Amino acid sequence: MIAPPIPKNEHERLSNLRSYCILDTEPEEDYDNLTTLTAELLQAPICVISLIDKDRQWFKSKVGLDAPETPRDISFCGHAINSPQELMIIKNANKDPRFCDNPLVSGDPHVVFYAGAPLISSEGYPFGTLCVIDYKERTLSDLQKNQLTILAQQVSKLFQLRKRNLELTDHLHEKEILMKEMHHRVKNNLQIISSLLSLQMDSFDDEKAINALCSSRDRIIAMSLVHQQLYQNNGVTQVELKKFLSELLLNLGRVYSNIEMKVKSPKLMIELDTAVPLSLIVSELITNSCKHGFSEHQHGSILVSASMDHDHLYLTISDNGKGFSSQEKWNKPNSLGFEIIQTLTEQLNGNIECESSGKGTKFSLAIPTNDQLADIKQTA
Repeated sequence: MIAPPIPKNEHERLSNLRSYCILDTEPEEDYDNLTTLTAELLQAPICVISLIDKDRQWFKSKVGLDAPETPRDISFCGHAINSPQELMIIKNANKDPRFCDNPLVSGDPHVVFYAGAPLISSEGYPFGTLCVIDYKERTLSDLQKNQLTILAQQVSKLFQLRKRNLELTDHLHEKEILMKEMHHRVKNNLQIISSLLSLQMDSFDDEKAINALCSSRDRIIAMSLVHQQLYQNNGVTQVELKKFLSELLLNLGRVYSNIEMKVKSPKLMIELDTAVPLSLIVSELITNSCKHGFSEHQHGSILVSASMDHDHLYLTISDNGKGFSSQEKWNKPNSLGFEIIQTLTEQLNGNIECESSGKGTKFSLAIPTNDQLADIKQTA
């Protein structure tokens, strides 16, 4: 028996093989389909996708063979990778000095005929072979040789596609990590600004200035909560609406402890481009309700409800406060808060309506979903 020679570029070849992360993976239907097809076309009882590792040949897929691997020094495929540009065909291994006393010939599985087409990586290194084995002396027709070559090329393309998918997955994972880190830093920076505004408030005696700084701080906190959830979530571009609204209300509830705040919403996911302006809208509406809808120390309640259909996201913020003195105040707002609400609603291509009476105030907001928004932008 003659052991297969080691290629001169063996170190680079092995490094390239392992970069495909294919060794010792579970069976896969795509590869099994190709070995089954090859065995049927070439009328062979055994067909194997064999990969040549440092000291073994490992079988990614096999038909008619039970062993998961065999030693490299007795492998037929170890010889085949040394001539990667051509088929290796052994009509009768018993008559070939390289294999006549090979354990795979003299013992199980009693190889007589062997034909192997090298599997070549996209970088040009031979990994192993797509090979067929028979228990009798035979050869392949020109058609069968061509079929084996083409099928081996398909196996190589599957390896290349696998590697590309792994690379894309890694790049996506890296991007997600970077995005999460970005959201974390944005959140931290916003919290620093919020803290600075709180410190600045302590240095003012003017109530109007303090209220302005307080409102700005609340807006910044609302935005930071969006980035906090994006950092905590598995995804980095979507926010779970109910969870976000609950955190927003919890934060506002610490300031307005006399107001009970609740969220009623199914599990809905919204995009970052919607979440940030929506956080400001909700924060402004709740803050205004707390400040102007209730008398000082008056107990009350605010309910935020959300729903979605295939066209729109619907949000209502309702309270049981004293309401507006007149509808004119909403139609022609003179406060920065109301201007922010209407500007951000227009930015989202949404619509907001207000109903107010002595029994409370309800704001109803409708925002186009992504598909609907795309249609609006396309026809604009």
